[in-house]
Amino acid sequence: MESVWYKFEKIFTDNYSSVSEGYKKHLLSFSKDEYADVANEPYRRVWTKPVSTYASNYNLFDISLAPLSENLFNKVKSQLKVIESGFHKKALIAQDFGPYQIDLTNARVKALDKNNPVTFDETGNAYLVNNNSKEWYQFVKRLITNPEQIEILSENLYNTVKDKYSIEAVSKQRRELYLSLLNKKQNDSI
Repeated sequence: MESVWYKFEKIFTDNYSSVSEGYKKHLLSFSKDEYADVANEPYRRVWTKPVSTYASNYNLFDISLAPLSENLFNKVKSQLKVIESGFHKKALIAQDFGPYQIDLTNARVKALDKNNPVTFDETGNAYLVNNNSKEWYQFVKRLITNPEQIEILSENLYNTVKDKYSIEAVSKQRRELYLSLLNKKQNDSI
């Protein structure tokens, strides 16, 4: 039982009240076997897979979650989850911290209206969560009840990463870096 994920799962499922009784029993058994009727459940636990097949997990859900504990180690991680979610056209809810601040634009707009304190910015490409566990649940619920936002965030995130992180763009950047390093080494040896 991974404590942080177990706590998030309880939040995302409203203490398992949003899932069927059978699926709740399956989740609490922590079995890695796929639940037979998982396609009809509003929440899906996805176990980590080997590196050769792990990206296939993106085919199993509509909303990707990227939480980080706010510490120095996580602050210097890459934004690979952002890139993967974008290329797979998945909506993303991420921690407003470290690597997730590089390419993500928050779709949350704080409004002045007390009855609707958060509005949706259609130019955003993710929901960014402050270090507040209730926001994870709120944004998952918001996307589930507003599926058009899933489509907008998915498309916006894809458009953010498709050119910047394509194999062609990354290869060109690497080539330029290697050439500059070679030139620097040659100039230093003169």
